[in-house]
Amino acid sequence: TLFRSSEKGLTLDNMNFSLAESTLSGFVKGFIDLTVRTGNGDDSKFYVLDYKSNFMGSDFGLYDEKSVAMNMLEHCYDVQYLFYSLAMHRFLKNRIENYSYDRHFGGIIYLYMRGMQEGSSNAVIYTKPKLEIIEALSSIFGE
Repeated sequence: TLFRSSEKGLTLDNMNFSLAESTLSGFVKGFIDLTVRTGNGDDSKFYVLDYKSNFMGSDFGLYDEKSVAMNMLEHCYDVQYLFYSLAMHRFLKNRIENYSYDRHFGGIIYLYMRGMQEGSSNAVIYTKPKLEIIEALSSIFGE
């Protein structure tokens, strides 16, 4: 079972996005670390997993959900996961007949490797941007 941050009352949707608080300029370069498919056929869902090696301290407790979410905002990973979501959305839309964002795209999972430990959901963040955000972003870049 995938950990869902909303189960703990914290979602990246209800946090301030760094994109709204800063001006971005320059080039964007990045690579999706891993994509995973769960299920088969119409029940398939696809997820993007991104491994992070950020050092936030040597104590596992420093990788609690709120601290990791704040680290994501500090490093503009909220912008990154929007681009990853858009890329996956476009890829799946071109590959799956009768594609549905809500049915086929599972979301983005960030794994802060230095803070992960067995039996704990610390250091793991799950998010799935709303379809409206991805469609708006897609229209900005042309479809």
